[in-house]
Amino acid sequence: MSNYKANHGFDDDRLGRVKRDQPLDLTEQQAKPYERAGLIRQVVFSGGIVNEQNPIPAAGTVQSALPAAQASQPTTATKPKRGRKPKAAEPSSS
Repeated sequence: MSNYKANHGFDDDRLGRVKRDQPLDLTEQQAKPYERAGLIRQVVFSGGIVNEQNPIPAAGTVQSALPAAQASQPTTATKPKRGRKPKAAEPSSS
Protein backbone atom coordinates (compact mmCIF):
# COMPACT_ATOMS: atom_id res chain seq x y z
CA MET A 1 0.00 0.00 0.00
CA SER A 2 1.19 3.47 -0.83
CA ASN A 3 0.32 6.66 0.91
CA TYR A 4 -1.63 9.31 -0.96
CA LYS A 5 -2.89 12.79 -0.12
CA ALA A 6 -5.92 14.61 -1.50
CA ASN A 7 -5.21 17.62 -3.73
CA HIS A 8 -8.50 19.23 -2.68
CA GLY A 9 -11.68 18.25 -0.89
CA PHE A 10 -14.19 15.98 -2.64
CA ASP A 11 -17.01 13.53 -1.91
CA ASP A 12 -16.77 9.94 -3.09
CA ASP A 13 -19.09 6.97 -2.71
CA ARG A 14 -16.24 4.63 -1.69
CA LEU A 15 -14.03 6.99 0.34
CA GLY A 16 -16.73 9.27 1.73
CA ARG A 17 -15.94 12.94 2.38
CA VAL A 18 -12.25 13.62 1.75
CA LYS A 19 -10.65 16.87 2.91
CA ARG A 20 -7.71 18.67 1.29
CA ASP A 21 -4.31 17.15 2.23
CA GLN A 22 -6.03 14.26 4.01
CA PRO A 23 -3.77 11.16 4.00
CA LEU A 24 -5.23 8.10 2.26
CA ASP A 25 -3.98 4.50 2.36
CA LEU A 26 -4.86 3.02 -1.03
CA THR A 27 -3.41 0.37 -3.29
CA GLU A 28 -2.11 1.46 -6.68
CA GLN A 29 -5.13 -0.17 -8.32
CA GLN A 30 -7.55 1.79 -6.12
CA ALA A 31 -5.65 5.06 -6.52
CA LYS A 32 -5.29 5.04 -10.34
CA PRO A 33 -8.70 6.57 -11.22
CA TYR A 34 -8.39 9.26 -8.53
CA GLU A 35 -4.84 10.11 -9.65
CA ARG A 36 -5.89 10.37 -13.30
CA ALA A 37 -8.72 12.71 -12.30
CA GLY A 38 -6.24 14.88 -10.38
CA LEU A 39 -7.94 14.32 -7.03
CA ILE A 40 -4.99 12.73 -5.20
CA ARG A 41 -1.18 12.63 -5.33
CA GLN A 42 1.28 10.02 -4.13
CA VAL A 43 3.37 10.83 -1.05
CA VAL A 44 6.60 8.97 -0.28
CA PHE A 45 8.10 9.07 3.22
CA SER A 46 11.88 8.68 3.25
CA GLY A 47 13.80 9.26 6.48
CA GLY A 48 11.15 11.56 7.94
CA ILE A 49 11.13 13.74 4.81
CA VAL A 50 7.95 13.91 2.76
CA ASN A 51 8.57 13.65 -0.97
CA GLU A 52 5.39 14.30 -2.94
CA GLN A 53 5.11 12.56 -6.29
CA ASN A 54 3.14 14.22 -9.12
CA PRO A 55 2.59 17.60 -7.45
CA ILE A 56 -0.56 19.09 -8.94
CA PRO A 57 -1.61 22.61 -7.97
CA ALA A 58 -5.00 22.97 -6.37
CA ALA A 59 -7.91 23.97 -8.59
CA GLY A 60 -8.15 27.69 -9.21
CA THR A 61 -4.46 28.46 -8.75
CA VAL A 62 -2.53 30.28 -11.46
CA GLN A 63 -0.24 27.87 -13.29
CA SER A 64 1.45 30.28 -15.68
CA ALA A 65 3.36 33.49 -15.19
CA LEU A 66 2.43 34.71 -18.66
CA PRO A 67 -0.50 37.13 -19.08
CA ALA A 68 -3.55 35.87 -20.92
CA ALA A 69 -3.48 36.36 -24.68
CA GLN A 70 -6.08 38.43 -26.48
CA ALA A 71 -9.06 36.27 -27.41
CA SER A 72 -9.77 37.74 -30.85
CA GLN A 73 -8.42 40.42 -33.11
CA PRO A 74 -10.26 43.77 -33.14
CA THR A 75 -12.47 44.41 -36.15
CA THR A 76 -10.81 46.33 -38.98
CA ALA A 77 -13.79 47.06 -41.22
CA THR A 78 -16.31 49.75 -40.32
CA LYS A 79 -20.00 49.19 -40.55
CA PRO A 80 -21.51 50.87 -43.62
CA LYS A 81 -23.71 53.88 -42.92
CA ARG A 82 -27.31 54.04 -43.99
CA GLY A 83 -28.27 55.70 -47.24
CA ARG A 84 -26.86 56.16 -50.67
CA LYS A 85 -23.16 56.53 -51.36
CA PRO A 86 -22.09 60.12 -51.93
CA LYS A 87 -21.33 61.09 -55.50
CA ALA A 88 -17.77 61.81 -56.40
CA ALA A 89 -17.03 65.52 -56.54
CA GLU A 90 -16.61 66.68 -60.15
CA PRO A 91 -14.31 69.55 -60.90
CA SER A 92 -16.24 72.63 -61.93
CA SER A 93 -15.52 74.01 -65.42
CA SER A 94 -16.13 77.69 -64.96
